[in-house]
Amino acid sequence: MDRKQKEILVVGGKLQGVEIAFLAREAGHRVTVADRNRFAPAVGIAHEAACVEFTDEKAMCRLFSRADYVFPAVEDAEILEKLCKYRDITGTSLIFDPGAYAVSSSKTASKQLFERVGVRCAKPFPDCGFPVIVKPDSSSGSHGVVLISDLSEWKKCVRGQDAYVAEQYLDGPSYSLEVLGCGAGGGVEIPMITEIIIDKDYDCKRVIAPAAVSEKIRKEFMDIAERINGELQIDGIFDIEVILHEGALYVLEIDARFPSQTPIAVYFASDVNFVEELICLREERHREDLGRSGFCQAGTVDGQIRVAEKERKVSCYQQMDVCDGAVEILGERIMADAGILHMEKNCCGAELLMSNYKPGAGSWRAIAVLTADEEAGLRRKTEDCERKAAVRGKL
Repeated sequence: MDRKQKEILVVGGKLQGVEIAFLAREAGHRVTVADRNRFAPAVGIAHEAACVEFTDEKAMCRLFSRADYVFPAVEDAEILEKLCKYRDITGTSLIFDPGAYAVSSSKTASKQLFERVGVRCAKPFPDCGFPVIVKPDSSSGSHGVVLISDLSEWKKCVRGQDAYVAEQYLDGPSYSLEVLGCGAGGGVEIPMITEIIIDKDYDCKRVIAPAAVSEKIRKEFMDIAERINGELQIDGIFDIEVILHEGALYVLEIDARFPSQTPIAVYFASDVNFVEELICLREERHREDLGRSGFCQAGTVDGQIRVAEKERKVSCYQQMDVCDGAVEILGERIMADAGILHMEKNCCGAELLMSNYKPGAGSWRAIAVLTADEEAGLRRKTEDCERKAAVRGKL
């Protein structure tokens, strides 16, 4: 396969855009980030930024024509439809599966999929009783998620809401797993289970890769991934979030778009680069050699499934809010309005720091990624990183 540098267009400069831009750079490609906001976080990670309205067909088609691959980093259905139109006009490869996205972007449609393939998920309200989790039907992640503990809270919460899903509240550790594929009959990659640690607002504040799970749980999660992909036949990427409740895995949601947080955590733990793997899957749909990039054959579902052969390290990806010498680890929402992020390697004890830090600033925010050979060493490194970040905030 031709390994020459490619032109990558990332449409959207928020946190998904940061993820894609960083991984594309690490793979040796040239990256342009397009966003209407000239101060979007991913602008500082890319080689070039284009300030453009996504509805501007002429400008967007010009950017598409320059690119070898386009990665969407937006979750607006109308914009995604336009990106498909620009793909058709220019012939540029768009790493996106609109059919899978239509299912995953609706909690109701996703639930129907889970029932068809026979995976365990939370009971719907009112079958489950209180407490319950209420989520907007059409959003992903933690946006709009509310925990309801009794009937009076329920009446206040749902009043005026148009479309929502209410289901059994399950407690326990949360895990994520990505599935990468190139459509029916093509290769499939299921790289690594990660642990998702949330803050009080149900927003992911830290990712640990790989997750420390038993072989039984690993096999159960892999089976869930294979069942869901047996229906979706993903041509792109989707992730699955589950919770381990009373010894069993329950599927919370799927999202058929490039995720934030987990891909970089997986990359630092194993050198598996989701951007490069998605490009390889597109370019090698009929490839027979399974030896590339540390993957080995694991089974088949309408094609070949590859999983990471072994992890090299354990990694931690977390968001830090530094204010007047204090550091708090919070969900990724704190980075949304952080402005342009700048990338530093081997800073504050972290292998990677992407932050809005400016010399003399008492308050700043950062994404920190750290690695170690084992979990105890990783805990020590994260504590040391937070201490160093607090000191830097005082300088």
